[in-house]
Amino acid sequence: MEEATTSLLHLVKVTRHLHLPSLVACGRVLRGEAAVIVGITAVVYGIGSVIIRIVRNARRPAYVTPEPEVDDERRQNVPTMSWKRKSAIPRHSSGDKSKTIHVLRPKSSPKWITTEMDEYQNGYPTKEDDPKLNDNLRFYKNEIPFKPRGVLISEVHRDWWGDYRLLERHRSYIQWLFPVCRLFPVREPSRNKWAQELQPHEAEAISGSLAASARVLKSYEMMLDFYGMRLVDESTGAIERAENWPERFTHLNSSYHNYLRITRMLKCLGELGYERLKGPFLEFVLNEAIETGTLSGCLDSCMHFWLGALRSANERKRMIRLAENLMNIHKKRDVCCVIGPAVSAMPCCLSDCAGTIK
Repeated sequence: MEEATTSLLHLVKVTRHLHLPSLVACGRVLRGEAAVIVGITAVVYGIGSVIIRIVRNARRPAYVTPEPEVDDERRQNVPTMSWKRKSAIPRHSSGDKSKTIHVLRPKSSPKWITTEMDEYQNGYPTKEDDPKLNDNLRFYKNEIPFKPRGVLISEVHRDWWGDYRLLERHRSYIQWLFPVCRLFPVREPSRNKWAQELQPHEAEAISGSLAASARVLKSYEMMLDFYGMRLVDESTGAIERAENWPERFTHLNSSYHNYLRITRMLKCLGELGYERLKGPFLEFVLNEAIETGTLSGCLDSCMHFWLGALRSANERKRMIRLAENLMNIHKKRDVCCVIGPAVSAMPCCLSDCAGTIK
């Protein structure tokens, strides 16, 4: 049966290249056996396309809608929360609709963000250490270059600092400069499949090494310069504008993939002993985004993701109150941020935050 089907398909493929009107014309002219042959050929030609389609569809595997795959590097490309207005009446109100206020509430976060942020803020307690993996430690010890086709960390700091074109276009170094843990396995090809997930023993070793820890700080300073900022005090983490801030801020406002890099950078700083640097960075961004408007494009990512990289619940509350106060002063409107008691357990730092506008 299979041989017959194969032969028929071969015949169909051959006859499909013939011209049907020409076959019909030949059939009218020819007589006897020749006319019969031409007629059979015309019939085969006519049903050829139908047979081929049926066979091809039978051989083709059924299409199954794949599960949405989200790479750890690209999760934030899709907005997870957006502000929406909602009318509400204060509980102490007598029900007078004239006292209705407008409440800005963030939409709920997807489940993977809930779990990811909770685990990160608690130090990934469910992650298992693999002592055989040491690429990140060796990279920050200046023993191996980053992959693929990379250079040593000392060369990155020496030759790449200030080369904004290279830092912008090169996509393989950031995973090595700021390695992070992943709660979820990467289910689609990453931008750098050679980058290794940060292991707990590596984080401890890098934090305990003066040379490696100094290189982490220098990586942070290099990226700050790339974003138009400058570290003023290493002990407090205070930040100010760099000399070329207008150009770099303009670039950062419209360079959304750099927001992913900043999220990675903040999470890595917490893993490698520099949690103290996050608060001043976020304070600087909030001031530039709300007070002066120079980094207004970063505000959404800052409120939805970067504040969630703070492991201290009190620090997250402080940042939310700072944003509230800045909006009260500089937006010329009455904005009240209501913080619930469970901020520390929320997947994103704003899940208990609502702004009130009269």
